Amino acid sequence: MAYFNSFFSSQTDWRRSVLVGALVLGLGLALAFAFGAAPVGADQDPPACTGAGFTLNFDVYSDAGGTIPATSVTQGQTIYYQATLEWAGGANCNFGGEAGDELSVTLPDGSAALGSPFAVPLVEDLNPFETPLLSYVVDSADVGTNGAPADHVRSSASFDATSHRTPHQAIGGNSNLDTPFEQLIPEVTTEVHNESHEDVTDAVVPQGEDVHDMVTVAGTQEGGVPTGTVDFALHDGLLCQDGDPTVESGVALDGSGEAESAPFTPGVGEYSYSVHYDGDENYTEGIAECEPFTVVAPLIVSKTVETSYDRDWDWTIDKTGATTTLLLAEGESYTVDYEVTVDATSEDINHSVTGTITVTNPLGNTDAEVTAVDDVLNVSGAANVSCEDEDGDTTAPWTLSAGEVLTCTYEQLSASPTDSGNTATVTTSGDVPGGEDTQPVSFGDPTNETDECVTVNDDSVNGPQGVVICEGDADKTIEYSVTFGPDQDGTDVILECGENLHRNVANFVTSDQDQEGDDVGENDWLVTINVECETGCTLTQGYWKTHNESFHGGAPTDDNWDNVTPLAELSGFFTAVNSFPVVGPNDIAAPFTWFSVFWTPPAGNPYYNLAHQYMAAKLNILNGASAPTEVTDAITAAEGFFDDRTSDSVGKGKNAKADRPLLTGLAGTLGSYNEGDIGPGHCDEQIPEA
Repeated sequence: MAYFNSFFSSQTDWRRSVLVGALVLGLGLALAFAFGAAPVGADQDPPACTGAGFTLNFDVYSDAGGTIPATSVTQGQTIYYQATLEWAGGANCNFGGEAGDELSVTLPDGSAALGSPFAVPLVEDLNPFETPLLSYVVDSADVGTNGAPADHVRSSASFDATSHRTPHQAIGGNSNLDTPFEQLIPEVTTEVHNESHEDVTDAVVPQGEDVHDMVTVAGTQEGGVPTGTVDFALHDGLLCQDGDPTVESGVALDGSGEAESAPFTPGVGEYSYSVHYDGDENYTEGIAECEPFTVVAPLIVSKTVETSYDRDWDWTIDKTGATTTLLLAEGESYTVDYEVTVDATSEDINHSVTGTITVTNPLGNTDAEVTAVDDVLNVSGAANVSCEDEDGDTTAPWTLSAGEVLTCTYEQLSASPTDSGNTATVTTSGDVPGGEDTQPVSFGDPTNETDECVTVNDDSVNGPQGVVICEGDADKTIEYSVTFGPDQDGTDVILECGENLHRNVANFVTSDQDQEGDDVGENDWLVTINVECETGCTLTQGYWKTHNESFHGGAPTDDNWDNVTPLAELSGFFTAVNSFPVVGPNDIAAPFTWFSVFWTPPAGNPYYNLAHQYMAAKLNILNGASAPTEVTDAITAAEGFFDDRTSDSVGKGKNAKADRPLLTGLAGTLGSYNEGDIGPGHCDEQIPEA
């Protein structure tokens, strides 16, 4: 793609002109026009103007200032074109300054420059018309187009104007500008690479390793990356001239201007590569410098790897039960399921890696000078190495003639369990390279194992007794059950009334093989069992309302009333003070006491029905009677109600309809308790002693 950048010059004279005719001198004021604007004035052509006589100059420059002619151009170069129209002098007519007067410049790619054609202003003596410098970037695609010679770039300028004489005469002409196109000179460099793409030019390559040549053809910024092909030649000898080379022709450059020869595995000897670049439309041919290399056979290094380690097993024990707490009624039994689980984890210790290293100088090689033999594990690092040659020499350096062997041993007694590779490296001086050998490290099965089995026991006869479990066992869990209850057949743990604690312990002992002492461990599980046994007996509300000091019916006072408050039956019933068990909304001034509430007839108000049974139940419990859960739940619900409501808020008859189901149900439960239908049973009512 071409761009506007600079102007071409003539092949022989950088300023070319075409004389078309003489302009007739006009009388009057000459019209002087600057580019883009033409002055307006009278036509003053000379009377004898001939209607001809102009000069069209078309030039090309290599600088933006229009001072250095471009005698030739190259790919990507910016050049500058300029066209100039001048009055030819003599009896020639002025021209331009009229509608339709045009000047055109056509660039090498066929495009018009800057919107050409230009309007031509009045051109007369001392008033030429000069276009601005029109820039153009040269492209090799411009070569030989538009009628130019096969190795030139062509541009053209033409104009069409009218003289100012009467009658007017047409004035016009054109000029072609052919500029030689010169190819750029590339820089061709080459390197000999080994199979790892390392530069081995003028170096030693071990026998058996692939080599290839890599060429780089570098261009210029203007010319871009060179394209085309190269020819590789592989020579015997170091000077690119010995023998008949092996030629690989027509290898294409890639998009970076690089190419590689086919890989080659040379034998022992001396070689060299030469490269010829075949050029392209922008660049000339080129030749790289000769690149030599030498091939020798490296030392043969082989090694063995032997591993060893010990494995020690550590055990844990976990004992669990299905529950930690039980609430049983007197005479009730319950079976709890237990599990004892042991688990093992191992620790591998005392890892070591040992082996031999054998170093051989191949037949046909010159003497090899071995300066060091090292052995390194990929994690734990260097091993200790000891070597001895065939003469019994144990100190480096060792000189090995062709076919001679150096034998070494190594050991790493603090190896890492994560070591996975072991490399022996032989270092030499001189032309014969050293070598290395890497072998995998695999520790496999342990050499020794300790504590791989345990014996599990439990202090419950139902649990494990002398059970042996080993680390390889899939199932390491022992299940069993313990029955808690009264002294009867099938009971493992006999319970008593109240709180019972049962701690069950399981333990293990390892089978230690290294005589360092057995490892032990234990774990326990605690179950808390509460046995609710019924105690005492209950009395009805009729008993409690009559056996107190405030009742004057002759019944002796029961001192259990003192457990309410020091005011006994005169304690407030859910009042703000002197209330039992909690304060409530009732007014003590009423008075609203346990005694007054007991002797208030319900008269259809469920509040008092519940209050009577509630007070009797509370007095029975204070007197030592046990209460089942349904009774304690009813008492809690009743207290919640009394703490929030008064007897007036419940009302009678239809007004009690909303509260009646709740209060009646609670009163029924507590009445059954007081009368002995539920709970520990009814007392034989005896008159307390005075």
